[in-house]
Amino acid sequence: MQEILRLQNIQNKELQAAVLLALHCAPILWGLKAANSVTVTKEEKEAVCGLLRETEISHCFFPLREQWGILYLYRPKELEGYIYRPDIRAFLREQGYVEEEMEDMLYRLSWRIRLYGMGKAAFPHEIGVFLEYPLEDVKGFMVHQGAEAACSGYWKVYAPAPEKAERFLAYDKAKELLLKEVLNGKNIEEMLI
Repeated sequence: MQEILRLQNIQNKELQAAVLLALHCAPILWGLKAANSVTVTKEEKEAVCGLLRETEISHCFFPLREQWGILYLYRPKELEGYIYRPDIRAFLREQGYVEEEMEDMLYRLSWRIRLYGMGKAAFPHEIGVFLEYPLEDVKGFMVHQGAEAACSGYWKVYAPAPEKAERFLAYDKAKELLLKEVLNGKNIEEMLI
């Protein structure tokens, strides 16, 4: 409870950005995941990207509205290992991602999110594979339009498996530990794995 009260009173922009990262992106920061995303204002985006400047984590900003959008963080090598799996590539091709280079696929994703933000297209739920969600759950979400999930955590699970619950617990633990470290004065760069 004390930590929540402390969070409400943070005035330092850099600390705010570190807390935002700890709460929403701990799995990528601790090397548990290839990518994460967080919805931010343009001001928050600048602060977060400043914290990650000297790290191996890359980012893209997908604008949604005038002042805010989705900040997509990823570890290029790990993400490539995931999206170039034959099953993931086949799925992405079905979704119109004919490009071979990851940066070009991310550009297409950015364009689709931009169209959604302008009200000209549905949200591109294939973003789930770019977030390293299990393919069967991304497909399940798309088929069921977000309803009828077996359970929900960091994503909606349509094909339950014990390892998914274990991943959720590992992500929760990373978030809890990273948040404590940030509130105790450590900087993000020191905590990266």
